[in-house]
Amino acid sequence: MIEEERDCREVVTQLAAVKAGVDKVISIIVTENLLGCVLKDGEEVNKKQLEDALELIFKIK
Repeated sequence: MIEEERDCREVVTQLAAVKAGVDKVISIIVTENLLGCVLKDGEEVNKKQLEDALELIFKIK
């Protein structure tokens, strides 16, 4: 887009969309890894509460 000399707003919009997508992927990876570490065989953990806490952490960043 830059090489094509597209409008600055278009470039920034696309960069923001890419950033949002990458942030979402990071959130999913961290959540899944943390759940894997916390959830042991046969142990019950409040998964929803843990997911809510992680969601809040990623919103604050």
